[in-house]
Amino acid sequence: MPIVDYVALTSNANNLTGICASYKFSETAQNKLLFHLFNRVLRYSEYVGSIGTKVAHLIKGEQRRYPNQSEMYSKSDFDVWLSIVDVPFKDVKTHTVSGIEINKWDITKQLQEIENPLLLIYGTKDPMVRPRAGEHIASLNGGKTNIEVIEGTHSLPIIQPNDALQVMKKYLQ
Repeated sequence: MPIVDYVALTSNANNLTGICASYKFSETAQNKLLFHLFNRVLRYSEYVGSIGTKVAHLIKGEQRRYPNQSEMYSKSDFDVWLSIVDVPFKDVKTHTVSGIEINKWDITKQLQEIENPLLLIYGTKDPMVRPRAGEHIASLNGGKTNIEVIEGTHSLPIIQPNDALQVMKKYLQ
């Protein structure tokens, strides 16, 4: 969403790519109950995850290292979540609060002002951000949106980067 705002205000891009791109989750979420549960309850589980990973490191006698998401290739969404929460508590707090706040943004006006083509990539097994969100984005931006759906989950760009890159490469050619 910050990228959409920037591009709309500056016209500083030839095209724009979003992976599992969301827009007003509260309206476009596949499952409204799951969205509200995630946004209000499960987001806070990141705090528990941060404390849990710290305790695991203490038990193993390890230092907490910065999680390297490049090691997530072919892993699960849960592995990605563990990587995300394996950070100090203050960092997880920032991530959680920003995640809740970003779901409140309304970028309708910015989407309507983007002149350059958009490419949106969605995973077939993403329980939260479905291609329907892209269809809504396309309706707002006057048909300048291309939607690609590939086999994958919510963590598509992290656990299947090659698949996402192939779609982008094909689109850019």
